[in-house]
Amino acid sequence: MKEYDIIIVGAGPGGSTAAKEAAEKGLKTIFFERGRKPGNKNSSGTGLGPRLWREFDIMKEINSEDCPSIREGRAARNYMVDSDGKVTGYIMTTPTESVTY
Repeated sequence: MKEYDIIIVGAGPGGSTAAKEAAEKGLKTIFFERGRKPGNKNSSGTGLGPRLWREFDIMKEINSEDCPSIREGRAARNYMVDSDGKVTGYIMTTPTESVTY
C-alpha cells in the first residue's frame, strides 16, 4: 500500500488548489474526483477561472486519446435540497463566450 502525506477527496476548485499547493510544498499528495475532469466546481456550474486553470500543467497534457471519456458539458442543472431530501430549487447553467479554457 502506498503512503501519502495528504489525501484529498473531491478535485473541484478547492480540492485541486489544495492538492496543487500541498504538492508544491513537497508533500506526497493524491486527490480523487468522481467527475470526468478535475478542477470543475460541481455545486454551482462554475469552474476555475482561465488563469487558475492554466496553472495546472497536467491539464495541458491531457487529451482525448489519453482520456476518451472526457467530453465538454453544454449545460448543467444543480438541484438544491433541504434536510429531508426535498428539492427546493435548481440552478441551470451553460458555458459563456467570456470564459474560455
